[in-house]
Amino acid sequence: MAVTELTLRVALLTVFAAAAASKVGSAQRWRDFARATFELSGLGRPGAVAVVAAELTTVGLLVLAPPLGQALAVVLLTAFAAALARALKAGRQVACRCFGARASPVSTASLTRNGLLVAFAVAGFCLTRLAPGASVTELLPVAIGLGVLVGFALTRWEDLAFAFTGSPRRPFKERRT
Repeated sequence: MAVTELTLRVALLTVFAAAAASKVGSAQRWRDFARATFELSGLGRPGAVAVVAAELTTVGLLVLAPPLGQALAVVLLTAFAAALARALKAGRQVACRCFGARASPVSTASLTRNGLLVAFAVAGFCLTRLAPGASVTELLPVAIGLGVLVGFALTRWEDLAFAFTGSPRRPFKERRT
């Protein structure tokens, strides 16, 4: 169980670290993310700063205090999913800047990805409670490697969904302000 928990935690850590890094990777990515944050929540730059700070806090807690990091991941992912669901329900074409650089439209694939990540965080939290302090020394490289692989795959979820469904993604043009 400890290996599974570590794998899930590393996957979450990879996703949150990639998300934060991609948003602050360049001035243009930051502006695009702040605009998307405004379109999704109405919060703009203050909301964008809060999101990146919360993502980085989640990364730190996943390393230093895993149950707290997993709990914060659940809260954040649920809030993100709610914002995405509101945009979908309203029929708005809004860029999902979850990972900064890409301007893919918010879709059910985005919600599915967030649902999987919530499941990872909840499962990891439960496993941490079931086997606190269990040793994973022998399988540490496997757990970390698999966690990074799964986390990276989740950052490319929309591309993977296309590969398996064959449904072309709608072209998306962002409004520039």
